[in-house]
Amino acid sequence: MKYLSLLLIAVVFFGCKKEENNAPCSGDVNIEVRATWYGSPLVVGEKYSNSLGFPMRIEQFKTYLTGIKAVRADGSTVKISDVELLNFANTNNLSLTLPVGEYTGLRFAVGVPAEINIGSDPASYPSSSPLSISGAFGMFWTWNSGYIFVKFEGKTAFDETAVVLNQPFAFHIGTDNFYSEHDFALNFTVGESPVNLDIVFEADKFLVGENDTIDLEVDYITHSTDNMPLAERFMNLYNDAITVSK
Repeated sequence: MKYLSLLLIAVVFFGCKKEENNAPCSGDVNIEVRATWYGSPLVVGEKYSNSLGFPMRIEQFKTYLTGIKAVRADGSTVKISDVELLNFANTNNLSLTLPVGEYTGLRFAVGVPAEINIGSDPASYPSSSPLSISGAFGMFWTWNSGYIFVKFEGKTAFDETAVVLNQPFAFHIGTDNFYSEHDFALNFTVGESPVNLDIVFEADKFLVGENDTIDLEVDYITHSTDNMPLAERFMNLYNDAITVSK
């Protein structure tokens, strides 16, 4: 199981002292970040049926999450991570410690903030950073500058019985206007017992929602600036498909 190195943090608070009953100052929290397809775990490379009944295979799904914070009951926040690049071909577990107490939510954003996006030089970051040349491999536009916030791509066919999937689709979303902040209400208590939380990307909803359905036979590719209307449609569906629970 992969644990993201930036999240292996011990939070030290100088004002925290154990009482006579040895009550801890911090507690363990595990955040599982996963993707699903109609409620089942999404397996990159496996063939599925989409909402129109056509077969499709998701060959790559990556996304940036930034500014991940836990919200305390008094409204203050505790930083979990500045930047994470999630690759859903792998397991993404965030293992950390937080100060004991009551919490009321999680905050994070999809994408990279404007101040480190356009014009940023990946070579200026250490190789261990998800913003570096090696860390951001495939998630930085050298021709346009700036990071790709979401990469969701694969192949499909427009025959329900098709065995060979030879029609590509690709949604590569970036640019500052698609930076999307999320604030989820979630009550949990950090103490002696470990806390398990879930961030779920419901991938079956990336192309279909209550008010829009993206038909891959017609709308199958965007690199943001070359098809902004489709990029906006995709990101509206994408952001609505993220949930947080415990």
